[in-house]
Formats: sequence, structure tokens, C-alpha cells
Amino acid sequence: MARSGSLSALSGSPISRASAPTAQRKLTKIHQVVERCGKVAIVQRGEKFWLSYIEDGQTIRRPVGCSLDDAQSAAAQVNAQLHQHAPTLLGFKPIAPREFLQQWLDYHEFVAHSSVATIDRYRAAAGHFIDYLAGRAVKSLDRITVDVARGYAKHLRTKQIAPNGHPHTKRRLMKDKTVIFCMEVARTLLNRAAKDRHLPPYWQNPFADMRLDHIRVMDAKPVIPLSAEEESAFWHACCPWAARLFAVIAYSGMRPGEAASLMIDDVDFNAGTLLIRGKTEFLIATKTRNVRAVPMTPEMRTALMQAIGTRTAGPVFLTPSQTAPEITGQHPDELAKRFAAFMNREQQRLASSGIAWSRAQQHRAAKRGWKRLGGLRAQGIRRAYIRTMRKAGLSGRTCVKDFRHSWATTLQAAGADPFARRDMLGHTGLEQTGQYTHTSVTTLKNEAERARATRSVAVAELQAALA
Repeated sequence: MARSGSLSALSGSPISRASAPTAQRKLTKIHQVVERCGKVAIVQRGEKFWLSYIEDGQTIRRPVGCSLDDAQSAAAQVNAQLHQHAPTLLGFKPIAPREFLQQWLDYHEFVAHSSVATIDRYRAAAGHFIDYLAGRAVKSLDRITVDVARGYAKHLRTKQIAPNGHPHTKRRLMKDKTVIFCMEVARTLLNRAAKDRHLPPYWQNPFADMRLDHIRVMDAKPVIPLSAEEESAFWHACCPWAARLFAVIAYSGMRPGEAASLMIDDVDFNAGTLLIRGKTEFLIATKTRNVRAVPMTPEMRTALMQAIGTRTAGPVFLTPSQTAPEITGQHPDELAKRFAAFMNREQQRLASSGIAWSRAQQHRAAKRGWKRLGGLRAQGIRRAYIRTMRKAGLSGRTCVKDFRHSWATTLQAAGADPFARRDMLGHTGLEQTGQYTHTSVTTLKNEAERARATRSVAVAELQAALA
């Protein structure tokens, strides 16, 4: 037949059919081989046709529909791919969305070793996607189409969430950045599934053409560095404890978490520097996991000396109500040993309750241990900042990062080297530093006046024309 010849040419080998007449091809026998196309067998199971072949030593069986013509076309294509040693159209292992989500999170947990906070963010964002697929009855990742992806974007735009995840918090629509992040996570999840051969080799990620990096963020809160008047009002409203804490943050560009985890042995008064680093013995890591030294200004020195007092080990900044920490030590090594003993007790307590000692449980226990050291939490620093700003009459200022942006802008206005600014702020690239740097109005005015001075002749003519 002419049609068989065309398929033969595509596959590279003839198609042999069962000897039964055409009218009798609809067989009722289960697992009946209808015909072969080279290395591919077309099998009928009930009313459906399946393809069966071997690729890389593994037997692959996939349904291709209820039409024999569609089965023959797919068989010819797969057979050609086998002859060319290319990935075959059906050479993948379908997987349920929720099952793969767990595999993906395990990859970040045990292979990439992402931070616990990052994994929690991935779990929350991907959870929206998996729940949406369940609502659409999408039982396998390879069933995700462009329509499903666009429907998910619409779903995110209309979904109301609690901003802090608490069930009793007032719900609101997702912010633009949250919507974008959720779609980026879905795109990354599917890319990983394709690499793990859970999607067809020639499958196109439906989120790839959405140009997520071009979606406009319309509801982001603008970041404006503190003015001199605002900063003065803030210092006037500070209690002594808050003044010491925020003096170090404001004149170092430190992140709240870095200030909270600052230890006494990180402070070098002789060299005039602070060492920003992770502390594995306390399960504390910096954002970029890099170590950097920050110069100490005179105000920072005074604040640090007052905060440390006569202590020789432990966190630099204690909570305001903490006068006698439960875990103490005269030396950093002694403190680390006592902290380790506390962690061992926590592990035994959880084991007696049948709870696994996972990384998430370890970090929760480490937070409790840090509290017993008298240490601050980043959340406590944010609360103190908001309270002080309200006292200063600046209730709109709610982000401690205002100080970080202000310090980056001050460094630029002072002509600081861009690489020095990058290193002081703890960034991995100048692009990140640029996002924190804002040109002040005073700098803009000075630059405009300097540019105007280069056009003195034209300016004189203009002034005459305006006279």
C-alpha cells in the first residue's frame, strides 16, 4: 500500500502487519500485537493502542490513543528516532505532580543543600501550582499545556492569601512580585522534571514563552533612603538599647539577620573591623555564605563597647529583657560546647516523641538555643525598628533595609569605590549593589549645576532673552 510505503521510508524499515483482514483489526484479545514498525510493536489493549519498544536497555510502553492510524504514525516516528540514536518521543516516565514536588524539594534539601528558608519558600510557591493542577484534574506533569499555564496565571491573580501565612490574618490578593515568583518556581519545577526524563524529550515548557522577566511590577512599595530629617527624628526617638543596635546597622549596611547573629569574637577593636560570617556551630549562615570585614566608624565603636560591656563571649546584642542568659560561657569554645549539649538534648526529646531530626527541626531547635544564649532574632530587630519609627512620627517606615539603602547611597555620594561598596554590603555583583544605591536630590542638583556651567555662553544668551 502507498501509505505503508511512506511510513516505511520514514522509519527506515518496513511495517509488518498481522495477517488478519482489515475488517478484523479491532481485536478483543488483551495485549494483542497488531503490527510492528521496525523496533516498535503496536499493541492493542481493549480499545486503546500502545507502543512497546526498548530504549537504552529499558522497556517502554505508552498509550497513543484509540486510532490505529495515529499509532502507526507515532510508531514510525519513534522507530526513526531509535535508528538515529535520538531521544524517543515516548522515552520518559510520567509522574504525578505532588510526587515530583517532593522529589524536587528533596533535591534542594540533600543535593543542592539549599537553606531551610529557601526550601520553605519553594514549598509554599510550588504548593499553589500543585493545588491548582489537582483542581484541574491534571494527574501527570506531561499533561500540562499552555492553557493550563495561562489558567494558573489567572488563578494567581485572583487568589487571596494571608501575607504572613497565619490563618487569622486578613487575606488579600497576591502582590505582583509574589505572582511572578510563583510562576518562576513552576517554570523551574518543570525544567527539572524535563531533565529527569519525566516529560517528553521534545516537550516545550509552557511558562518559557510568558516572558516573566518582562511582567511589570505595579504595586511594589518604593524604597526611598532616609532623609537627614527622618534619620535625626529616628535617633531622637531611640531608647539607649535601640540606639546601640541601629547605630551598628545604619553605618555598616548590615542585614538584620547579620546584626542579630553578630558574636563578641567577631568584633576586633584593635583592627577596627567587624567580621560578618556564618557560624556552623550555631547553625547560622549568611545570605551569600561569604565572609566579609566591615570597617568600624567611631559611632559604631562606642555602640559596640556599650553593648558588650564586660562580657567575653556570646551575642553582641542581647534582647532588652535578657539580663542573665540561660547558656553562658567565658570563651567562644565553651559556649559552643554548651550549645551543642543543648542541641543533643533537643534531639533526644524529639526522638522520644517519634519526630525525625531533620534540617528543619535542627534549625528550629537552634533558634530556641539562640534565645537561651540571650541572642536577638531578626524579627525582633524589625519590630524594634517599627516601634521606634512610630514613636518618631514616621509610621510609613517599616523596613530596616531603609538603613541599608541609605548607607549605600551615602557611600556613592561620598565617591566610594564601587567594588568597596559591593564588599561592604556583602553583594556578589555590582548589579545588586546598584539596586541598593539611590542618587540623592542634592547630588542631582550639583550635577545639573556643573553641567549648566559648561554652557555659559548659551546660558548668558538665554538669560538675556528672558530679561
